[in-house]
Amino acid sequence: MNNRGIETIRKTKDQNGHLPKFMIIGAAKSGTSSLFEYLCRHPNIYIPPIKEPEYFSRRSIYAKGLEWYKELFSNARATQICGDASTTYSRWPHTLDAPKLISEVIPDSRFIYIMRHPVERAYSHYRHHMREGVTMSFEEALKTDSIYIDCSMYMDQIRRYLRFFSEDQFLFLFHDQLKNSLKELFMEVEKFLGIAEIDLTAEGLVMRNVSGHDDFIRAKTTVRLRKLPAIASIADIMSKKWRDWLYVNFIKKTPAGKHLKKQHYVPPMKPETRKKLIKTFEGPNRELEGFLKVSLDSWKE
Repeated sequence: MNNRGIETIRKTKDQNGHLPKFMIIGAAKSGTSSLFEYLCRHPNIYIPPIKEPEYFSRRSIYAKGLEWYKELFSNARATQICGDASTTYSRWPHTLDAPKLISEVIPDSRFIYIMRHPVERAYSHYRHHMREGVTMSFEEALKTDSIYIDCSMYMDQIRRYLRFFSEDQFLFLFHDQLKNSLKELFMEVEKFLGIAEIDLTAEGLVMRNVSGHDDFIRAKTTVRLRKLPAIASIADIMSKKWRDWLYVNFIKKTPAGKHLKKQHYVPPMKPETRKKLIKTFEGPNRELEGFLKVSLDSWKE
């Protein structure tokens, strides 16, 4: 970062205290956790250890006051810009009016909004809600709560921000970029934030929230077993290869393993549900295409 950029950061902090200069506002289940992890590696960025402060979206947290929020960023150095990564900031109408509240405190904030195939995002959101025990199918969840659809209505969420912020305050990204053009994506982010361009993947790739159903069941099972001191001691000295063998050939087949698999089995989306949702998002996606001037053909199936 050049001296002018650092000086701008210092002036902003002198005026406002430690407040974020940018926010990752969503969308949930679109790669925000991976984006968060990578940006935490950048020496010119400070993001609180709590990934989602949710200050501007949850009434109980907003009630703690602005000084509480500022304190989250108090450890930032003078050469760092602060960031807030809260996917609930693009979860209207299920939260407070985050864009309005942010504009009242940080009108010059910048926003990173990463999007994913809306149907896949909605189903992933449902799976996330069922992680502690499946209570309903995806189809039942869609009838019970509109949040899965609302959070995939990206243009609706964007429009709420454009009431208070200009378009050039936003960087719009796509989940596929995290898989297919990672370095280019971060060059774009660094340029948008006006910070030094460094290779954020040099320390290795970040893999967050990408494990399958079996990985989740394994984690749940081993957590329970590790509560037994003898089991924990043995596991600590075993190689990964042997732990994998033990899980597949023994633990997975125990009554506890079978019970957990049944308890946490998430039913797949029905083909007819996918077709229906593709139709639901057809118009909104077309509007988003026009706004961003990009092709979203991959979202049509």
